[in-house]
This record gives sequence, structure tokens and C-alpha cells, in this order.
Amino acid sequence: AKKTPAVSGPPTVGVVFNGGGNRALCGAYGVLRGLQQLKVDGVSALDRIDVMCGNSGGFWATTIFSFACESDHSNETLLEACRSPDPTLVTNAELERLGPKTLGHAATWP
Repeated sequence: AKKTPAVSGPPTVGVVFNGGGNRALCGAYGVLRGLQQLKVDGVSALDRIDVMCGNSGGFWATTIFSFACESDHSNETLLEACRSPDPTLVTNAELERLGPKTLGHAATWP
């Protein structure tokens, strides 16, 4: 039987987003916001992700997120860390106020 080599250091963490067009983009946006707010040992779970991929709408989310992170956009701006995560506070008026530098804007823009 083969032996699995010992892993040194923290494990590699990957996230995969499914396809489904705009619904998948919106779902991925919500997951990314949740990972940003979830803290593990004082560090955002989002900051612990090593690999991210997606299909269709999930790919749109990963592409926007990846290229925005390479530019001057911060995760806080892109994922609107200042906005409440309470889904009961999401209204059409609130969605219309999303800035163009947010992932939510891409998910809800007509």
C-alpha cells in the first residue's frame, strides 16, 4: 500500500462555485461575503483560501473577485463588508445603491 506523504504547514484550501448564470453569481457573492466575515484564529476564512474556481455564473464571480483583488479594490469594498449580512435588510432600493466596485453590483446590475 502507498503511504501518503506527511503534509507540513497548513492545508491547501479550495472553493468551487457551481454554474447557473446570475443565480450562481449571486450565490457565490453571498458565500464570499460569509467567508470574509467568518474568522478563524482572528483571520478571515476568505484569506485562507488558496484556490478558487467556478463554472458559468460561479466562474463570473471567481473572475471578478480574482481580477479585483489584483487591482486596487479591497475585499472590504468588493464584498461590502460594511453592509449588514442580514438578508431581511436586502431590498430593491438597497440593491440599487450598490457601487460599481462591488461584486453585488455585477450580480444585480440590469
